[in-house]
Amino acid sequence: MKYPAIVTLKSCVENAESNDCTEVLTRMYIKWIEKNNYIREIAYLNFGQEAGMSHVTFFVKDEGSYDRLKFETGIHRIVRLSPFDAANRRHTSFVQVLVYPDVGDEIELNPQDLTVETYRPTGLGGQQVNYTDCSVKIIHIPTGIIITTNGAKSMHKNKVMAIRLLQGRLKVINELGGLKQVRSYIFDPYQLVKDYRLGIEVEDIEDVLNGNIDMFLKY
Repeated sequence: MKYPAIVTLKSCVENAESNDCTEVLTRMYIKWIEKNNYIREIAYLNFGQEAGMSHVTFFVKDEGSYDRLKFETGIHRIVRLSPFDAANRRHTSFVQVLVYPDVGDEIELNPQDLTVETYRPTGLGGQQVNYTDCSVKIIHIPTGIIITTNGAKSMHKNKVMAIRLLQGRLKVINELGGLKQVRSYIFDPYQLVKDYRLGIEVEDIEDVLNGNIDMFLKY
């Protein structure tokens, strides 16, 4: 079965540089989605305190998008001169990317296995989202998986999205294992995108970050 995709990006370290790198890669995927005329829907977004975003989850609502994107799962590494470093030093940041299928109701959930919480977004991210008490957190007790959503303006819609995210995570939980380093994006001292899974190297880093990533989406 060809599933739509769910994509999550998270900064591996909570600071301005890593959060900005997370936003850079998020834009890359969004531009790829737009080039393919796919439909996206934000499920969760948390902005960094100083810059960028620390965590974002979105649906790619087109059948077959999971098969195209699933091998993006892993650690993505960015090396660059940090715009947040007054000494203009080189920094290395790591972004965790998870891609899993939107399986709908294919995975049945026992309500007794779930803890559901609602809350008001706080901090800079909460201010930018600017919603009321509609954010939802679901904890799957047997696995410890925690899902949070704030992309919709209603608690019901966020709960529905959170359930779908959890169902997708449970679908692939045994397949993920440990996360390996997938790709490096090097801005300095030279420009290069290196994919470790396929052994592909691309010098035009701006072209890649503009969403031209099809050469990496092989399976």
